[in-house]
Amino acid sequence: MAKNNIRLQYTGLVVFVSRLISILTGMIFTIVITRNLSFEEFGTWTNIGDIFHYFTLIAGILPFWSQRFTARGRQEAFITGLVANFSISILMSGAYLLSIPILTTLLGINTIYLLVYELMAIQIIAVHMISVLESLIELRRPQAIGYGLIVFECFKLLASSFLIINDQINLLLIITIIIASHFVQMLFYLILVKNYFKGKIMWSYIKEWIKASPLNLYHIIGRRLLGIPLLLLFSFSGELARAYFGAAQTISNIIGYSSFISFALYPKMLMGGGSRDILVILKMVLMFATPMTVGVLVLSDSYLFMLNAPYVDAQPILFFLAIGAFFTIVSGVFSAATMGIDKLGESTDIPFRTLMKSKTFQLYSIDYLSSTIVVPLSYIVLSEYVYDPLQSAIFISAILMMSSIFRLILTRWITKTELTVHFPAKALGKYLLASLVMLAILSVISHPRLIREILPLTFFGAVVYFGVLYLLDKETRNLVRLVVKEIQNKLPLR
Repeated sequence: MAKNNIRLQYTGLVVFVSRLISILTGMIFTIVITRNLSFEEFGTWTNIGDIFHYFTLIAGILPFWSQRFTARGRQEAFITGLVANFSISILMSGAYLLSIPILTTLLGINTIYLLVYELMAIQIIAVHMISVLESLIELRRPQAIGYGLIVFECFKLLASSFLIINDQINLLLIITIIIASHFVQMLFYLILVKNYFKGKIMWSYIKEWIKASPLNLYHIIGRRLLGIPLLLLFSFSGELARAYFGAAQTISNIIGYSSFISFALYPKMLMGGGSRDILVILKMVLMFATPMTVGVLVLSDSYLFMLNAPYVDAQPILFFLAIGAFFTIVSGVFSAATMGIDKLGESTDIPFRTLMKSKTFQLYSIDYLSSTIVVPLSYIVLSEYVYDPLQSAIFISAILMMSSIFRLILTRWITKTELTVHFPAKALGKYLLASLVMLAILSVISHPRLIREILPLTFFGAVVYFGVLYLLDKETRNLVRLVVKEIQNKLPLR
């Protein structure tokens, strides 16, 4: 087994802070899109993403196993996974191009956007390559994932700024920028791992990974089933409904960035972590996810207006998505910890019976249970009862929120036999109290409409929250000391 030298708090904070920095650049890029594209174009852009994900379904399968093999000391696993995943990306890119004419007819896609959809075939290759590169970096230098995110976002912002200066914003050029940004990120990762291109391709590994891949496919199909409601929303209620949902989802995704704090938990558990590691990360995730959720709710009108004035109507959608994001983040901590201590991959031989009995299989089954409720309910609501685009998006967001709550309940039930960690209710109470103080202050302040006013107010809310929490919580004070110490070590103060 590889040496377990991952520093949970340090890595989590580096990746999280890196993601916070990328939020600013990503938000500016999103504003450029929402303010320069029509409702039809923005709805089409989000639909492209919905379809694209179905052709990158298997991008993480071989990296999943190559990472577990590498963690157990089999160094040839990385180069083997890299070559295999590149081959798969070529096949999936071709399948995507062949499927576009069929999808255009089925979903009623306007043919003027045909070239835009076709371009995404290039990004399929980049996503497959990034997946396997990140699987190694996550084990060796997990904080570098955060740097990769910044590289991606900064290149994207610089390229879009050039388009703004030259007044050339359109959907085709925006898609081109996104694809180019992914390839720049991929190049950055390749430079980081250049010393690991060693060993020979082990075809026996690929054989075992493919034999074990039904477990991953089972997971992937389950996740995609939960994406069907968004395809139904686009199909029944059109681009406007998907645009409303997409705008609210853009803001609620910011809450999801707090999940990056637990980024190092899975590899840590994979290489010998324990219950204390889980508790530390769970508290840190709650420390940041709680105020971020409350902040998004109280300033929802400002954030949506920042995207574009008409999207303020999507506040109810954002409410449901924000609550759902919080529950998803918490369940993700328990899932990562349980999968990390699962025994899969300890041997190069992976019997199918072992897969079926694993906790990982049980966790993956949650999506199927959720989809048996979510998909039929979404179809019934959209086809029989709701016709207004905004109302349709609201109902879908409410259904997905309930699915997130259901996921947390089942995840905790499955993992409780493996994890002896008690939920830190006392700590959560402190986070909620500090968040309520922040909410009370932000509620009496006039909510701005300009980004240059919204960002300072957001920062002020964060200062209030952490100021109150610093007084209430000893662990927060210890965390502040850790951050200060790291800064002093990296940048010695004289």
